[in-house]
Amino acid sequence: MVLALSTPQPPAPPSVVFAIGAPGMTATAGKRPLQAFARPFRHDPQKPRVALILSNETDRSPAQMTAALALPGEVTLALTPYTPNLADWAGRARQAGHEVLLGVPMEPADPSIYDPGPLALLAGAEPAVNRERLDRILARASGYVGVLPLGGGRFLATPEKLRPVLVELDRRGLLFVDPADSAAAEGAGALSRVRIDQVIEADSRQELGRRLAELEGAARRGGAALGLVHASPAAVEEIAAWAAGLAERGVALAPVTALLPQ
Repeated sequence: MVLALSTPQPPAPPSVVFAIGAPGMTATAGKRPLQAFARPFRHDPQKPRVALILSNETDRSPAQMTAALALPGEVTLALTPYTPNLADWAGRARQAGHEVLLGVPMEPADPSIYDPGPLALLAGAEPAVNRERLDRILARASGYVGVLPLGGGRFLATPEKLRPVLVELDRRGLLFVDPADSAAAEGAGALSRVRIDQVIEADSRQELGRRLAELEGAARRGGAALGLVHASPAAVEEIAAWAAGLAERGVALAPVTALLPQ
């Protein structure tokens, strides 16, 4: 399912797709970041669209990052703010044709299972503290189209703390990738957002292939679908093989901004 509370402008032409600007600013070369840094996308409107985000949250090794850059440019790359040399990797991803999302760590429902790190936005923190952490995260790179929450079960379920963050993202012209259909987004102004349909986790290439086929089926049924995969050598290999046959199967692989209504 795709959700949007605004009608974004068409993607920027190729000449400005990889323009360099201050991170997360409301305008970049006269455009909002989610427009200025979008990958151009044109396809038959009768064909279903499937978008895939590959997150480096669980594997930030240079070898894994380099492998991810070789995937089709329509695959969106999400980079955690704890990535070493983050700004450089974000620039390399854009040069390889990928849209980039910046991960924003948020307080999980169970900290014993997931550690969001020292930059995490916290449900129990004052708004000024969370705002300062958000500013620090967004300043770590440039050229990204939006943000992807990392963890965040508790924070996302706390509307009074989440809503100011969403309002700030809207002010900066950034896309919000919503993993939980957050009710707080309804009061966040003209926020542009898309919702993740499937978080794909698998222990083998065979299982990953099955889950990717399920995502493709969801796109056929609903016209569009968005999946999230955590990076691993097996994931990169299986995504490459799956993506190679999509066009023949009548499905368009799309960058994440292509799921926003035109």
